Amino acid sequence: MKHCLSPVLLLFPILLFAQSEAYQKRKADQLAGPSPFQDEIDGKYPDRIAYEDDLVLVLNSFAPQAPVHVLIIPRKRIPTINDLTFRAQFPISLDPGAFARLGVRYALYDPTRGPADAALPGWQLVLDGPFQVYENPLWLGDVTAWYATEHVDSPEDAGNRIREDGPALSLTGLVEDASAALTCDECLPDSFHSTSSADGERAVDVDVPHPAVIAFPEQFDDGWTVTVDGHDAEVVAVDGVWAGVVVAEGQHHIVLDYAPGWVWPAFAVAALGAGMVVWLWWIGGPAPDGMPGGRRRLRLPARVRRGAKIGA
Repeated sequence: MKHCLSPVLLLFPILLFAQSEAYQKRKADQLAGPSPFQDEIDGKYPDRIAYEDDLVLVLNSFAPQAPVHVLIIPRKRIPTINDLTFRAQFPISLDPGAFARLGVRYALYDPTRGPADAALPGWQLVLDGPFQVYENPLWLGDVTAWYATEHVDSPEDAGNRIREDGPALSLTGLVEDASAALTCDECLPDSFHSTSSADGERAVDVDVPHPAVIAFPEQFDDGWTVTVDGHDAEVVAVDGVWAGVVVAEGQHHIVLDYAPGWVWPAFAVAALGAGMVVWLWWIGGPAPDGMPGGRRRLRLPARVRRGAKIGA
C-alpha cells in the first residue's frame, strides 16, 4: 500500500505549489515580460523563419548542430512547466471536420472551464457528468470507403493539403499511389464496421457501388499486408496516415494483417541461438563408456579449475 501512496505523496507538494500564491505570482511575472523569442514573433528576423501558422513558429537555428536544426515555438505563451498540458497543444476550438479526418469520434470536456460551445462547436453531448463526453457528428466511421481520391507525393503533402484545404476535401481521400487515384463526382464516402479477431488483424465486409479506396483506422506501415476476397492486394497510404486498399465495385471481404519485417530475422536468430546451445551441450557432455570418439568434454584451463576448487 505504501508503494501506491508514494507517487501521490510526491505529487502532493507539487500540486499545492501549483495552486499557491507564489506560483500564481511567478506565472504572472512570466506573462508580464516579453517572450524570449519576441523579436522572431514580431518578424524582425524573417530569414530565420522556416515555417509558420496560427499555432507554431519554426525557426532555423543560429548555430545548427545538424543538417536540419530548427526550433519549434508555440505561439501560445506557456509560462511554466505546470502549464504544459495536452490541451495547450490544441487551438481554442476543435473543428469537427478536421478532427473527423483524423479519426476522432469523441472528446472529453471539463465543464468547469465554461460552456463547451466555444471549444466544441457543433459537437453533440452524449454523456453528462463531472466530465462530459461529446460526439463528433462528422466522424467518418470505423472504415471509410473513398470513391474520389487525389494523388499526393508524400505524407507531408497530404497533411498540408488537409490543413489548408480541409473543407474542400470533404469528399476526397488523398493517396500516395497514383494508380489509386479515383474519380467520382459528388460521391459521398461510406463507412463500415470492422472486426478484429487478433492483435494486428482487421477484417471488414463492404458493398460499394463504385470503385473505392477502403481506408482502415490503422497507421500505414510497410509491415501491413492485405487480401481482398482471399487474393493478395497492395496496401496504399491514405491521407498520409491510414492503411488502405483499392477495390472494385461490389461486395468484398477484406482482411488487413500486420507482420513487421523483423519477425523472420528474429526467428532465425533465435533458432541459431538454440542450435548453439545444443551444440555446446553435445560437445561438452561425457563420452559414453566403450564408445570410441564419443562426445568430448570441454575442459577448463587448469588454473581456472584450481581457482574453482579453492573457492569451493
